[in-house]
Amino acid sequence: MEAKKQLEAMDEYPDYVIGYVGGSSNFSGIVQPFYYDIVSKKAEKEVEFIAVEPTACSTLTKGTYTYDHGDAARLTPLLRCTP
Repeated sequence: MEAKKQLEAMDEYPDYVIGYVGGSSNFSGIVQPFYYDIVSKKAEKEVEFIAVEPTACSTLTKGTYTYDHGDAARLTPLLRCTP
């Protein structure tokens, strides 16, 4: 919401929204307000969303994607394992 309000203050609307994926809600936090505009038909123009990740610790494009229990007793819900 903050990025959208800052752009509105400058009377601008983005062509691209780029956000980091893999550590927290950075990508979803920056994309959501603009994505909502698109699905609710309020967008001023088409926006391209680009997700980026670090090459040193890529979690989406490399490695295996597996789940396991978070404790030895296997009582916790399954958690995603990181390589």
